[in-house]
Amino acid sequence: MDEPVTDLNRICELEGAAFHTAVDSLRLDALIEGWDELSTADAMRIFIALDPDRKVDLLTALPIADQEEIVYRLSDRHSEALFAEMEPDDLADILQSVSPDVRKSVWDSLSEEAKRESLFLLRFDEDDAAGIMTPRYLAVNGSISVSQAMSFIRRRAKEVETVYYVYVVDATRRLIGVISLRDLLSAEDTAKIRDVMITNLVTLREETDQEEAARILETYGLIALPVVDGEGRLLGIVTFDDIIDVIREEQTEDVYKMGAMDGRIDPYLDESVLRLVRKRIPWLTILLLFGTITTNVLHHYESIIIGATFLFIFMPVITQTGGNAGSQSSTLMIRGLATGEI
Repeated sequence: MDEPVTDLNRICELEGAAFHTAVDSLRLDALIEGWDELSTADAMRIFIALDPDRKVDLLTALPIADQEEIVYRLSDRHSEALFAEMEPDDLADILQSVSPDVRKSVWDSLSEEAKRESLFLLRFDEDDAAGIMTPRYLAVNGSISVSQAMSFIRRRAKEVETVYYVYVVDATRRLIGVISLRDLLSAEDTAKIRDVMITNLVTLREETDQEEAARILETYGLIALPVVDGEGRLLGIVTFDDIIDVIREEQTEDVYKMGAMDGRIDPYLDESVLRLVRKRIPWLTILLLFGTITTNVLHHYESIIIGATFLFIFMPVITQTGGNAGSQSSTLMIRGLATGEI
């Protein structure tokens, strides 16, 4: 059997069915890794040849600059088809990240339902649990039977992000319980949902910080967490794939802080020189001031140091030891803060 072609530039040299076959065989990680090596024309050609689900996966995995370039160059027809496949939370992220001109183009390509969902999500802070949730979930009333719930799930399964949990709400949309798909399948068809649901719920408030949300999901080992407002009404769910992105962002932010830099997580190659300077200059200025104080102290005791020149031998050792001790201490403290141990 012939090995599939994985080099993106070689794939772009193909035509017709051979090109589409090679694109279909590409793994997502290979696409992401080689994306920067492609010309704009070749990148768009490959992107348009992808099936709808893989287009969404690739677009959401690429840096903001690449996302904006793709959206800007797509035709109206391709834009509408792409955004129709996207989850509301991913769509809201794009609307928040791209430039105003591209944002208008995206907005004009959305369906009325997608616009309503996006406006709903954009009400919330992007660093809160409600800012990373999806409003597409399965919710039923507790008075219906298990067989009715299963029929509802079959009709709505393709419209929601995950079908593993079914949430139970009352007439005012207040969350009163949850049942997993496994428990539904093992329950009697005639049983009422309120009799088989779990009422001991783990929930997130809409203002819960996304880092705390990640910690809660990890602690309880869940696939998704419901987000409720102050009155207990179900707003949406946060899924594990969104939490993985949050963990990556927070770890990057912590590493930047460990290096005494601004914790912004914008990709390095997308940063301007001015923003890189702003990110590093505060702590460098502070270190410069302390270094000036140290120099003045040495100057004050210059006569003593000249009288005992062998002391100069120990200065590099003391400086390097102090630097290493500082790095070790900051690493331990910041990692402790990130894991919640401190």
